[in-house]
Parts: sequence; structure tokens; C-alpha cells
Amino acid sequence: MRKITPNIDDDGFVLTKQQILDEFKSGNDSITSYKRQDDKVRLFGDTAMMTYRYQTEETYKGHEVGGDLRLTRIFAKRNGRWVMVGAQDTRVNPQPDFTSLSSNDELALKQLEQDWLDSYREGDAEKMSKILADDFVGRWGDGSTQTKEEQLKAIRTGAEKHSANQLVECNVRIYGDTAVVTGINTEQSILAGRDGSGTVSFTDVFVKRHGHWQVVASETKRVRSSNPSARDRLIGTWKLVSTDAILTDGSSKPFPEYGLHPVGYLMYDATGHMCVTLANANPPHWADPAKPTDAERALTHEAMEAYCGTYEVREKESQVIHRPELAEWPHYIGSDQVRNFRFEGNRLILSLEETVPNGGWRRSRITWERVEAYYQ
Repeated sequence: MRKITPNIDDDGFVLTKQQILDEFKSGNDSITSYKRQDDKVRLFGDTAMMTYRYQTEETYKGHEVGGDLRLTRIFAKRNGRWVMVGAQDTRVNPQPDFTSLSSNDELALKQLEQDWLDSYREGDAEKMSKILADDFVGRWGDGSTQTKEEQLKAIRTGAEKHSANQLVECNVRIYGDTAVVTGINTEQSILAGRDGSGTVSFTDVFVKRHGHWQVVASETKRVRSSNPSARDRLIGTWKLVSTDAILTDGSSKPFPEYGLHPVGYLMYDATGHMCVTLANANPPHWADPAKPTDAERALTHEAMEAYCGTYEVREKESQVIHRPELAEWPHYIGSDQVRNFRFEGNRLILSLEETVPNGGWRRSRITWERVEAYYQ
């Protein structure tokens, strides 16, 4: 850092009078704000010492060099005039980006974060394009990644829409031409047809290029509240506990096709996708695995149910809607499979009333238990 002060600056550089004048003429130094306080003067005959403290917002050759400093100036009286013969700067806080003063860069970065949110809500890809660097990569809370072009395409096509968002917290740390911005924002959004609403924590990395800040990397993470939504509680993997067909007298019995001890898994993920499988723990075996008979195929089909697709949570109705895109039962594909849900501790109970292919009516209840992380 090259401060334009006589003799010794805060980094130990020694400058002569001519060097100081040359620096002033070069235009390399730019001061946007300057605050001075605690002036003190002591006289010793024809010698005087002045001390004071100052805070500055300053750039030297495009780099931030401002901060909080103390200065000592030495004057001598020559031919009736006081002239400065020496000075020294001492930085009070060696990391100016953590001072109480907000730098212009800090304010600019906070404004860019707000502008970025605004561009989502306004669907303004052009505004967003100016904020994202060409080499931008975003890694989102659902594990997906996006380049700049992929992000802008999602905004232009309407695949990503924000009806509301708010910057709740924003913290900036600047390291030369690089800045790290962390914070929290809330959003109400639709992401590729699914509900992306919630509270998000973010870490963004900005780089200053040609005098302008742009974000080169971003990573987000969903913040789970102390009172999580039904959707948040559903997300995860569930293992089958029991199946119950509800009889007309109110009693129940296990689904006969899956036996007394059925097996299965149900999975919901943060991207709005789900899969479910139910099966008989003792399925019929094929005499020749390479050439199963039609009867063996039919028995296997009856002993298992599976489908995958997307899901939607209707919290007020306590319903989750499965929308199969592939299914063991073809008539499920493209349909809305509505399930009533309730939670009991670490268990999820899904119930439904539906017509079955033979035209009958079925009431059922399936109980699942949350699976904790599995490591081998």
C-alpha cells in the first residue's frame, strides 16, 4: 500500500518530498471520504509535533487502502514559516474491511445482492446478466448447479419465477479485489414447476474486474425453521411398517398381495420428486430366471407396486399429491394420486379412498417410519 504522506507510511514505505508530489500528480490515489479527529499539537521551540486520528475511504491504483489510522507530523519553523519535515502513519485496525465504517465497495455489494433478488422477482434477465460473471457457477440447496447461461435461460423462459423475496441478512468481507458475501433471504418461488419457497442461507463470492463487482460463485442451503412445514417434514426416506385395507365394518387387514410382512420404501426429495415401492417379502421365484412363464410374471406383478414422479403438498388439507410419470400400474401414469397424511412421532401415515381397476372402491392406510442416515 502506498499512502501519500511524507517520510514513513503505515506499511513502512519511505517517500521523499518529490515522490509525494509525483504521486499526487499521477492521479493514482482517490479519496472519497475523510474524517479527522483528536487533533493535538505540542510545541518545542522551533519544533512542533501534531497528532491526530483519521478515517478514510480511499483507493490506490484501484485497490482499497482506506481505513482507520493515527498520524504523527513533525514541523520545523524556518525563516518564520512552519514546514513539515516528517510524518508517520500507523493503522489502528489492520483489516479495514472490518471497521465500523462502511466502504463504498461494501455498500455496492449489498446493493448488488438486492438487485439480484429484484431481478428474480421482476424476471429481468438483462439486469441479472450484469451481476453474474461469465464464469459464474451456482450450487443450490437441492444439489443442482447452474452456469450463467442456464440461470438466465430459466429466468427468460419462466422456468424460475419469484413472486416475492426479501433480503433478511447480508454480511460483507472484502479481500482486495475479492469479496465474500453471506446472508439469509426468504422467497416465494416456483422452480421448474415445483414450490421452491422458503428461507435460504447463501454464500456468494464476488470479484472486481475492470472496476466492477460481479458474482463468480454462489452456494445456497435451505434453512429449516423451528416450526418446519409439512413439506420439510416429508422430505427424506421412509421405510414401510404396515399396510392396512379398511373393511366396511371399520376393521382392517394387511394387503393380501404383499403378505403379512411387506417391505417397501417411500422417498421425497427437495426437488419435488418422489418414488415409492411396496412388495411381498417372499415373492414367487421363477423356475427359469431367463424364461419366466406368463403365470410367474403375473404373480410377480401382483406382489409388487412401484411408481415415481413428482409431488405437491397441500398443507391446509393435509394432503400430498403424487403425480406418477412411470408406474407398475399403467393407469397411474399422468394421474393425481391424492393421499391424506399425518405424522405420529417419526412415523408418516398415508391414507386414501380410491377406485380400483375392477370398478370397486378401496380404503387403505399405509404406515411408514423415517429412515436415518445409512452408512456402510
